[in-house]
Amino acid sequence: MRLSRNRLRLLPVLAGIAVVSFLPSSAFAWFPFIASNGQPSKWVWNSSCNSGSRPIAVIYDAAMNVSWMKDSVIPGVHASWNSGLITSLFQSPNYSASNSTISSVNSYMRSPPANTIRVVWDSDGSIFSFFGIPTSSVLGIGLGFNTNSSRPQDICSGMVLLNKALIESYGGFKDRYLYFTLQHELGHVLGLAHSIAGDNTSSGLSVGVFTSASVPTMYPFAPAVMPAVGASLHADDAAAKKVLYGP
Repeated sequence: MRLSRNRLRLLPVLAGIAVVSFLPSSAFAWFPFIASNGQPSKWVWNSSCNSGSRPIAVIYDAAMNVSWMKDSVIPGVHASWNSGLITSLFQSPNYSASNSTISSVNSYMRSPPANTIRVVWDSDGSIFSFFGIPTSSVLGIGLGFNTNSSRPQDICSGMVLLNKALIESYGGFKDRYLYFTLQHELGHVLGLAHSIAGDNTSSGLSVGVFTSASVPTMYPFAPAVMPAVGASLHADDAAAKKVLYGP
């Protein structure tokens, strides 16, 4: 599947995390990165498509400005991506005064503001459905936007779509599902591809590939046991982050 709006390139296109079904990206993976023009796709600053500087502004829908999300889940996700870097990738969370609609999402995608990621809390599934994304199985989608056709590997802005109904259907575990999903989708926006689950060992005992201990942050399926809110990136993904964005 591929979307385009006025020569806008999406990197990756509709790459997300699923509960029971896998929604593939149409981009090619240069493991563990999205590759374009023979190079890993990543954010650029002080460039033709993004005159801003690091860190990136992340703006959340107004509906996400509630205690169970803003107190620990969202700040924890930002901290996990900023950890270990000399210069943070993300600013502290910002919250819009309004919620996204199909119209506003389309407007954003036609002319995405540089150095900004908009996080959409799809309250009724209408935005997912508009783009043909299954609302019954896909938790979220991460999109990196490129606006410079001569440098398709450069990411200048982005968007995350989150499936409110599916995330909240997990009741007392909804905070864990939001944490893992947002962490994963921001990884796509930063240029990371889907990864495979390892088969790590601990004290000589095999760890199953669907336990949270061995499932990378960028694995495309929700693990059987969701990591706790505040969990660090998997070591594989932390290493990929440092390759793209330095120490």
